[in-house]
Amino acid sequence: MDTGLSYNRGMQQPDYCPLCRFDRTRFVDSVRNLDAHCVTDALDLVETHSCYFVCEQCGTVFQYPPPTFDEMANYFKNTKVSDSAIFLDVKKDLFQQRLGFLKTHIGLASGRVVEVGCREGNFLKLLKDTYGYDVFGIDPSEHATQMARSVNGIDTKTATLESLDLKAEGLYQAFDLAYVMHAMEYVYEPGPFLTQLVQLIKPGGYLYLEVPYLGYPYETLICGKYIFRQQLSHFLGSGLGLFLKSLGITVTETLIDIGHSYPSFQVIGRKMSYAELGESLFRQELDHMNARYIEAGQKLNHLITDYSQVALWGAGYDLHRVLTLMPSLIQPDKLVLIDENPNKQGKQLCGIPIRASASVTTANILAITPSAEALRQDILKDVQQRFPDVPVVELFAESEKKDTLNIV
Repeated sequence: MDTGLSYNRGMQQPDYCPLCRFDRTRFVDSVRNLDAHCVTDALDLVETHSCYFVCEQCGTVFQYPPPTFDEMANYFKNTKVSDSAIFLDVKKDLFQQRLGFLKTHIGLASGRVVEVGCREGNFLKLLKDTYGYDVFGIDPSEHATQMARSVNGIDTKTATLESLDLKAEGLYQAFDLAYVMHAMEYVYEPGPFLTQLVQLIKPGGYLYLEVPYLGYPYETLICGKYIFRQQLSHFLGSGLGLFLKSLGITVTETLIDIGHSYPSFQVIGRKMSYAELGESLFRQELDHMNARYIEAGQKLNHLITDYSQVALWGAGYDLHRVLTLMPSLIQPDKLVLIDENPNKQGKQLCGIPIRASASVTTANILAITPSAEALRQDILKDVQQRFPDVPVVELFAESEKKDTLNIV
């Protein structure tokens, strides 16, 4: 069965990073790890070697080629949960620590909580009994979810998160907190996993995410360690944080836990409300627009530096934004401003007189100022007729070329 990845097993290099989809990765090393083959009541741990690569953009270290889908499915289907008193006491202490972390940084009141990778539901039971939360668990292991229901009384769904139709299941934006503790490292593509995970959370709700932690240099932190083959990815905090930000999650708190044999990176993030998301997207659009205006202004500055006189065609909003963002460009002695709209002629834009093209007899170079493609093309036709021998540039041309366009 296909893993869902577009990796090419015949190539030495993977096609992309499974978190951010960046297409530049480099080989780290072949690592000795443990391949967990499930038997009746315990794990048969077989030593194997796996190749790991690092993403040049987000720093995620991941296994390639990964185990097959059937291997992973068999692992989750047959993994048994230990019920020893020592094991349960250790887990309970760990869960209490995580509850303390959550209470300190987000507060714990009433609401709905979903845990993805809930296993037997011990954490959800503790959360329910301690704070009265309405809890729900998702896990691909039938044995684990059955135990969660029968022993701990936790409502669960036996599935991978990626396989669920959240709206059909009534899970879309249904939870005040989504909790994921050491589950994402078992996912083939953590990018789509996180995208789906965020859809579980109500606007204004929270995400708790805990994953294996990596820092620099990679070789000293991963190579030579015993790592289960089924743990597919290991994450760098900064790269993970940037990806969460792209999904509308504001990281509010992080913690690196190195008190255990396997270092963990803990993240608490808040999902933006609709108002916050709208404001954020609007500001991003403004930043993008301003960046375009500044780039156009830089082009105009080069023209002013290289030519004794520059004609500008189009006295509109785009040119006004360029000149107000970069007022040093307002040089009436070097700029001639043309616009064929008679309502504008005789007036001024940023102190520069607006003239009809018929009143301009010559120009060293002409710059078309509007950003709209259709308007630029209309002006270009007029320029070709009026100034056939004058070189022309478009301040907002989509092309990255900086050369002037000579009109013959």
